[in-house]
Amino acid sequence: QAQAHRLLALIYSRLQNYGDALVHHSAAAELMPENCIYLIGLARVEAKVGNSDKAKAIYRRILALQPENEEAISYLRGQ
Repeated sequence: QAQAHRLLALIYSRLQNYGDALVHHSAAAELMPENCIYLIGLARVEAKVGNSDKAKAIYRRILALQPENEEAISYLRGQ
């Protein structure tokens, strides 16, 4: 079920429907809270819609799971 939410989130992101993308990225991340792929998707959309505090928190969570995650490191350095 998490994978289905992720796929829907990716489709909505491509369509620039970020509200629905957030719903589905959030659902996927909630179902699998230690899956960094799902967390990265959620962080990207949070950042895209201007929720930088939420994006930062998610990227910090990703770093706790994967200390060498380059995207998370890069985002947090840039903020």
